[in-house]
Amino acid sequence: MVSRRYLILVVVMLLGTVLALWGAAMFYRQLLDAGQAAAKGAPSAGAVAASAPDELPRGWVVFTRGGGIWRQRLGSREAQRLAPGGSYPRISHDGRRIAFVRDRQIAYMNAGGGEIRSAASAENPRALAWHPDGEQIFFTDGREVRRVNLRTGTMDTVARGHRFLELDVAADGRRLVATVKTTFRYRMIVIDPSSGQSRELASGCSASFSPDGRLVTVNGDDHRRLLLCDSETGKVRMEMDAPPKLAFDNQFWSNHPQWIVSLSEGDGGNVFIHQVNRNRSYQVTSGGGCDRPDLFVENAARQLPGK
Repeated sequence: MVSRRYLILVVVMLLGTVLALWGAAMFYRQLLDAGQAAAKGAPSAGAVAASAPDELPRGWVVFTRGGGIWRQRLGSREAQRLAPGGSYPRISHDGRRIAFVRDRQIAYMNAGGGEIRSAASAENPRALAWHPDGEQIFFTDGREVRRVNLRTGTMDTVARGHRFLELDVAADGRRLVATVKTTFRYRMIVIDPSSGQSRELASGCSASFSPDGRLVTVNGDDHRRLLLCDSETGKVRMEMDAPPKLAFDNQFWSNHPQWIVSLSEGDGGNVFIHQVNRNRSYQVTSGGGCDRPDLFVENAARQLPGK
């Protein structure tokens, strides 16, 4: 007679074979679907083109690397160091100047480099953002958000009471969005700089406004998804994927509605840009070591979405 142990072994082997065949069928089905989508010209979410200048907009990125401020054109493999020290670089709305934190100073310079000027001093500066008029810079100083006027040198405090980590200004200059840190989580708040009043918008980090101010970026808990949320209600309007096999952080919306920049996680930290309407990523830098990127798209108002 056939032993019970033998029958159990046969059943287990048959079950394993069935599962293997099912897995293979699903794998080849995915390949077939991907091939059909490619044949129809449909983009695959999160696809990466490490060097595809014909698909990139005309523009450039700035970022921190090795304790300095660097600039690199899209489609190029070479970066130019603009300043030997600094962090958190941000490009003015017209693309003419770059502001950054340097020691305890809020500094700025022309977009091509050159003389570095001090706009303000701070005890604990971290993040900053340009006002759309190009003459004011908002910056965090510990548990305060302050503003400096570059023409007059005058400063005032526009918000306080949180541990401010990230900052951006809406295109109309009437709202700020900030990431704040509490004991257990990151929160995103919207601030009225005229009154100092704030309201919570969402849980998460990577605060930035879309160019029209209608959406904000909110990094997903797993850093594998970027949520594009309504800036009034916090409702998720769209989701974007991290580059394949990577997580991402420091997402920041450029001056173009279809392009967002980010920093990858899992490869040492490289700069990627993301095409919103195609949910597609393009790698800009290699070698890692980058931080806090920003993206400027030239002639953004004349470039059609996806072009």
